[in-house]
Amino acid sequence: MTIIDKRGRIISLWEKTRGLLIFCACVFGIGVALRRFMYNCGFKKKTRLKARVISVGNITLGGTGKTPLVEYIARKLKENNKKVAVLSRGYGGGDEVKLFSKRNKDIPVLVGPNRAETGKEAVSTLGAEVIVLDDGFQHWSLERDVDIVTLNSTLLVWEDRLLPAGTLREKTDSLKRAKVFVLTRVSPDSKINLWLEFLKSINPNTPVFLTCHRPLGFINSSGESSPLNLIKDKDIIAFSGIAGPEAFEETLKGLGARLVYSIRYPDHYYYNSGDLQEIVKIAGESPFIITTEKDLVRIKGDKLDNRLFALAVELEFLKNSDRHHFSELIGAS
Repeated sequence: MTIIDKRGRIISLWEKTRGLLIFCACVFGIGVALRRFMYNCGFKKKTRLKARVISVGNITLGGTGKTPLVEYIARKLKENNKKVAVLSRGYGGGDEVKLFSKRNKDIPVLVGPNRAETGKEAVSTLGAEVIVLDDGFQHWSLERDVDIVTLNSTLLVWEDRLLPAGTLREKTDSLKRAKVFVLTRVSPDSKINLWLEFLKSINPNTPVFLTCHRPLGFINSSGESSPLNLIKDKDIIAFSGIAGPEAFEETLKGLGARLVYSIRYPDHYYYNSGDLQEIVKIAGESPFIITTEKDLVRIKGDKLDNRLFALAVELEFLKNSDRHHFSELIGAS
């Protein structure tokens, strides 16, 4: 497989200015701690909504599988006849919101930076009984009943640094606030024992759930579905603008595809016509061009051609007992 990394300039800048970034990370950490102190000591007010609030968040930038978990929770609540609404800030141009809305037309999503206000609107206007707060672990202004933190099991957060020197939004001791841990992208290569030992040292009484991203099939830009064996024994190219392209690439290879080229763009990248033309040129005679669902919703107007498909995935708990216990914790059992 040939990797074409379009993130090169970003990575190069990071390497050249590492010393400065480490200093900036210290300043960032002080700012985060001060803001948290202001809320904890009552200098800044927290809002309590007249609804149950379930927060799904993380302590790193992207790549933890947070969006599939938000969708899983919202669907479970909906299936149990709960009036549910999702609150999102709409980062990255709102591609995650677009994807969620496309797949869940019957669940309202309210977008805005002030989620206390959008939460009040969801309760008063939509009659929401349960609010799912997307990316809410650092949103201290809103009280929540359940704080769920997603963690990418393929990355060891205790070896990471604070932004901008690394990907951490907070120091790892912030995980003490979590009420539920969800380890995502679990595979035979995941260092689960190390993770369980680390999380136990942080918060020994917090339940830990193991999940993976189960591929469902492929969809084209018209929303038509194709089975997983679509790419089996085929030479394909892939492209993605996500935080963790490696997992996406491994999934495609696991489905039996021969991945010839993989083009990696920055997270939340918006493709222009020049990018799409380059992708078609690189694809050559390959019968399929594969991307992610998040990337598919970012391709406006221009379509590559009828070879373009997106891999659809969903969150899956590795143990049935975990699935039932998790449903109880979110009030969907």
